Amino acid sequence: MVFIQGKLRKRDRLKIYFIIISIIFSLFVSGIPGILITKLIFENLSLFYFWILIPGIIIFNYALFMIVFLILSVMFYKLFLPIPDGKYDCHTYEYYINGARGIYLRIFLGFLFPFPVLRTIPQLYNLFGAKMGKGSYIAYPFTEPDRVETGVNCMIGELAVVTSHTYAGNKLILKKIKIGNNVTIGAGAVVFPGVEIGDNCIIGANTIVPKNEKIPTNTIWLGPDRKPLKRKSK
Repeated sequence: MVFIQGKLRKRDRLKIYFIIISIIFSLFVSGIPGILITKLIFENLSLFYFWILIPGIIIFNYALFMIVFLILSVMFYKLFLPIPDGKYDCHTYEYYINGARGIYLRIFLGFLFPFPVLRTIPQLYNLFGAKMGKGSYIAYPFTEPDRVETGVNCMIGELAVVTSHTYAGNKLILKKIKIGNNVTIGAGAVVFPGVEIGDNCIIGANTIVPKNEKIPTNTIWLGPDRKPLKRKSK
């Protein structure tokens, strides 16, 4: 990201570098409250009690760091509006800015490694622009949450990739993904940009749904051959 290739206007380069600087700034600022609180506790307690409280201080500082970093990440993420759906050349402003915006969420999810269950909370992705309905569950992160919309009671399985970007030659393709109500996407499935999935659908494990595919309601898609099989009515 730092070594930007291609011909970009100076203003566009500055925007990209500003994102990188804002990430470093967010990481630095997020750690300051915990450091100050730890210093305050250390100065007002005996060394014996301070060491007794060390585990609690570490947990508290971790939670405080994550809260501050989440607030700053969401703020900066939304400051840079998403690139409109479309097809863009690689090493252009749109290519770099789209990738740079995603770093905020990736870093935050990385810091959640001690508590992986927190990565499955839909509200977290909604903060970054996703529109996930009530009762939905995600076991594998979105790459660009503000390009994904799901209905209620959707289940996205482990290692299922719902990606609203892909590449065709030297082109970056961006397109929103829409998922209906009561949809299950099995483990290891891949859903590409522009896909629209109707209500009450099942995407089988390891199934590939190609870009711009429209899957009708009450449909089961199984296997890599992508042949739709109508669900039998009860």
